[in-house]
Amino acid sequence: MAVCMSASPPAMLVGSPLAGFLTKHTDGLLGLADWQWLFIIEGIPPVVLGLLAFFLLTDRPRDATWLIAEERVHVDAELSRGTARLSGREDSLWAILRLRTTWVLILSLFCIFTGNATLSFYGPGLVTDEGFTDLADLGWVMSASSRSAGPACPSTAGGPIAGAKHVGARGGPRWSGHWA
Repeated sequence: MAVCMSASPPAMLVGSPLAGFLTKHTDGLLGLADWQWLFIIEGIPPVVLGLLAFFLLTDRPRDATWLIAEERVHVDAELSRGTARLSGREDSLWAILRLRTTWVLILSLFCIFTGNATLSFYGPGLVTDEGFTDLADLGWVMSASSRSAGPACPSTAGGPIAGAKHVGARGGPRWSGHWA
């Protein structure tokens, strides 16, 4: 989860200039508008990765041909150990919603997603209002703005990965694929 959350800033760092370049240089190419090229070119990687995940990822570690035998046994053992440790817990939705930790995580993710969405949706308009009207320049300014928050905002500076390593080093929760 930490790696996925930390992927957003680099994606904006690369994606913003790419979007600016595509919208500036592809308008009318093969009869498509610039925004259509943007959707096609930036949409192909997630579609391909989604298809690869669907066909390559398995439901159980024992079925994962991309793991060596020792890794399959190890992951199966870890999952069994986690399941045995949690066997006495109530794991219904209502039980999870009664936990204070759940609400802290919900609030944290809400703040992260709200900040990212605000920057993504309103940022280009604000930058354009400041005088950056060239689409390529707009992409570079948006890219720089996503990195400028790094020191102030742990979610953009690899904070989730550092936090996960800190919790793991202290012997904190070890969530495996038990909930998946």
